Amino acid sequence: KLYVALTFDYEDLHLNDNGTANMPEILKILEKHNATATFFVLGKTAKLHEDVIKELKARGYSIGVHTYFHNMPVFNKRDALLIDKIYHVNNTWEKSFKNSQAFLADLQRCLNETELMPMFRSPCLAVNWISNREEYFETLEKAGIIIDSSLYQEDKPFYYVGKVIEVPVTMSEDYFNFGYFKCKKIAKSCIDKNLPLVIVMHPQKLSLRNFERFLDFLEANYNVTYIRIEEVPIIYAQ
Repeated sequence: KLYVALTFDYEDLHLNDNGTANMPEILKILEKHNATATFFVLGKTAKLHEDVIKELKARGYSIGVHTYFHNMPVFNKRDALLIDKIYHVNNTWEKSFKNSQAFLADLQRCLNETELMPMFRSPCLAVNWISNREEYFETLEKAGIIIDSSLYQEDKPFYYVGKVIEVPVTMSEDYFNFGYFKCKKIAKSCIDKNLPLVIVMHPQKLSLRNFERFLDFLEANYNVTYIRIEEVPIIYAQ
């Protein structure tokens, strides 16, 4: 059996942004494949698109936190420069919280002003490159975050960092462009190692055609069960 966790980082800071453009089509594809999903939503997006959030809840999808304005949990300039280099940008420090107190306040705002679940994904998966990872998880714990899904897979379906459960990420939507050989290799590895296939996607960047073709491919070749992020620790604890 292949457990697949479809996750979307839902980012739309302005009503005229394209961050919500593909959402109706994505929901149709999920319904067609009888697939559940998890959405990590900006606090601002949750306020702007309350109707979409209500629909996601009505469909039984889980909805976690992705910061309020897509700021990075980066607390020093050295880490910011490294992320600049990785993503070929030059403004990571400007978009960073700069200290854990600001990060904590942002998390608390998201949880207090919205009905998002106490689950978190770091913008740009920035936590993979920061030197203050311990402080990052301590801040999540202080905010009451129960599950984080921001670190890359290290052959564990989930593990604890303090009191926070980490559900690692397996692949992103970019892999859809590499052909089925690469996707097949990743799926087989998950089955062999008894790991969930946790996929990170962004509605505004997603090729709907490639997304549905990928789901068709998985379902044609594996015994697929779609799950939400919070179900991973339950399934793999057995």
